Amino acid sequence: MSDYLIHEMRSTRNISIEFGCEIVDGGGNRHLEWITIEERETGVKRRVDACALFILIGAVPSTAWLSDELAKDQWGFVLTGRDVQDSSVWPLDCAPYAFETSLPGVLPSGTCDMVP
Repeated sequence: MSDYLIHEMRSTRNISIEFGCEIVDGGGNRHLEWITIEERETGVKRRVDACALFILIGAVPSTAWLSDELAKDQWGFVLTGRDVQDSSVWPLDCAPYAFETSLPGVLPSGTCDMVP
């Protein structure tokens, strides 16, 4: 997951991030109102109010084939935008576009229409 997304989630009051857990129950009246979370390690269950649920199982980048000219983070995800500029590998004096990689002008597939 991108550092940007992690930061945004951690700084949002109504988002709770849980690790090593399973959602084992949930319910409500016509929409989600609560979930039961079970800690995998201890088996302890707790019921919490919830009006929404997002499950992130994980991601494994397949970027080993990419040129070393494209900077990647410690997990292998391609750095873009602000992450490239902050990484000391950005070669230009101007800021990169939001989805631009460390190789100026190279953007991930499908993002060209997002560039201002």
